[in-house]
Amino acid sequence: MINMIKNIDDYIVDNMPKIHTKGLIITMRIFTQLGNQAKVWFAMCIPLLIIKSTRLLACTILLAMLITVITGEGIIKHCVCRVRPCSAIEEEKHVVKKPTTIYSFPSGHSASSFTVCTVLIMNRMWPLAIPAVIIGLLIAFSRLYLLVHYLTDVIVGIILGVLCGFFSVQIMDYVVTHYFS
Repeated sequence: MINMIKNIDDYIVDNMPKIHTKGLIITMRIFTQLGNQAKVWFAMCIPLLIIKSTRLLACTILLAMLITVITGEGIIKHCVCRVRPCSAIEEEKHVVKKPTTIYSFPSGHSASSFTVCTVLIMNRMWPLAIPAVIIGLLIAFSRLYLLVHYLTDVIVGIILGVLCGFFSVQIMDYVVTHYFS
């Protein structure tokens, strides 16, 4: 099973350059940059924090992103120590500047995107959730397209994000119910 998963990961990394185009590389760089340090998600939280009726939602998103970063970037990446696929590619074949962090598992971009999506969906914030899911999927795909993550990095990042988002909503519901009601 593990060999099959590794073969799929390697197949995608080996064949992704076949669908590279100048326009798509530029587009995917933009989506990756939106996901850098969760910029797009922090930017989304600013108006949510200002508006009183959405302040709790913003706090839940921020808590979810904090839990996601601690779990994914702080713990899992340093336990697994999986080197990025771009580390094995010749420098002239890189389509994006090599990331400063050498470890790739799980994808932090995917995790932060889907933790936000999960919080929005669980709170039935459809006008924000639908575009967030689309942006999150594009950010996650950009990590594959630009050869900085394996498919399993992205899938596990999405799963981690969903779990952290779910638990953050549960934590905030508990806190509000037990301490602010």
